[in-house]
Amino acid sequence: MFRFQPATAFAELGVTKQQAQSLTVSLMALDLTSALATVTVPTAVVCGTRDIANRGAAKRLTQIMPNATLTHLPGGHELNRAQPEQFAAVIQKLANQV
Repeated sequence: MFRFQPATAFAELGVTKQQAQSLTVSLMALDLTSALATVTVPTAVVCGTRDIANRGAAKRLTQIMPNATLTHLPGGHELNRAQPEQFAAVIQKLANQV
């Protein structure tokens, strides 16, 4: 994923390109699936209707986490930017539950 990005693209993040690549590899190996079943607080999982890459993961999260609800909003991946009012409404509903 980072192969085609210039090293200067990582300067704002405060890491080198190699560090970002190493972190990504480490995160890909991390599997916390079994721990998700122990999360009992109400959880909002929000996924864009066009976010095909994350649709399956969003569904799996709500199946594993006992108090998770899945909401689909129109849009892609950055719903907080594309649909800020609808996204805020989902978060407000969650906040009212706790």
